Order: sequence, then structure tokens, then C-alpha cells
Amino acid sequence: MQLKGRLQWITPAQTWKLFTEKPPSGPDGEYGIWKSIGLYDSQIEEIERRFGCKWIPVATVALCIARGWHIYYDTDGRYLRWDTRVIMCPNP
Repeated sequence: MQLKGRLQWITPAQTWKLFTEKPPSGPDGEYGIWKSIGLYDSQIEEIERRFGCKWIPVATVALCIARGWHIYYDTDGRYLRWDTRVIMCPNP
């Protein structure tokens, strides 16, 4: 099977969704497509409460994945990033 785009897990809906937009090649697209969000955005508090998510330094994302954590992917299929931090959750 070949996809034109990407099949992405959507954390809030707990389901997979097909997006036509492809992630960038190389390290910039290693975890998909990201969007910048403020550290104290009102959405963050709800995500932290509902899913137990935390801001994780980008340099430790691979280690967190190895320990069973998951990147939070929003309803638009993008993961949330603030500066050099990514929102990650202990459960998908």
C-alpha cells in the first residue's frame, strides 16, 4: 500500500487519520509535522490534565519514546512544540 501523505495518530480522538500533507525529509520531519504553541496556552492545561502530558526537551524525545511515552498529536495531526520542548504523554 502506498499513501499520498501520512497516516497520523490523533491523541484527543484516540484514532488514526489520513492527511495529505507529508512531513519534511530528514531530522525536521522525524516525528511528523509540528506547530508552535505558547507554553501557557489555555489548551495546554487541558491536555496536561486529560492525558497526563508534560513538556519534554527535544533532545530527550527518543529516550522518552523508548520508555513508553508518546508524542501528543493534536486534531490537525501536528505535534505541539514550544521552543526546544515537545508535549509528550505517558499513554497514547
